[in-house]
Amino acid sequence: MTYQLRSIIKLVIITLSLAAIWIFTLGRSVPLIQAVSDGLFIVGLLLFFWGLITLTRASNIFLSTNYIFKAVFRRNFKPVSYHEYMSEREVKSDNKSAWHNFLVGLAYLIVSATIANVFI
Repeated sequence: MTYQLRSIIKLVIITLSLAAIWIFTLGRSVPLIQAVSDGLFIVGLLLFFWGLITLTRASNIFLSTNYIFKAVFRRNFKPVSYHEYMSEREVKSDNKSAWHNFLVGLAYLIVSATIANVFI
C-alpha cells in the first residue's frame, strides 16, 4: 500500500470512530438514522473546513491576528515590522493531507445529505 492510501485509511478510521462516538451518545434521544446523518455531518463539516483552510493557506490570517495581539497587549514584544514577523512564521501547507481532509469531509457531507434526504 502506498503512503497516501494508508493516510486516507487512517483518516477514515479515525473520523468514523469520532462519528460513532457521536452516534452512540446522541442515538438514544433521536432515531438511529438521524444520529448517523448528524454524526457524519459534524465530522464531515470539521474535516471539510480544516482542509479548505489548509488548502487556501488561510491560516496566515491567524498569524497576522496573533501579531496584532502581541504588538498591542504584550509589553515584552520586541518591535519588529509586520513583514519580518510574517517571514519568520510563514506557514507552509501540506497540500496532500489538505486534499485528503477536504475530499473525505466532502464525501461525508454528501453521504450525510443523502441519508437526510432519503431516509428522514
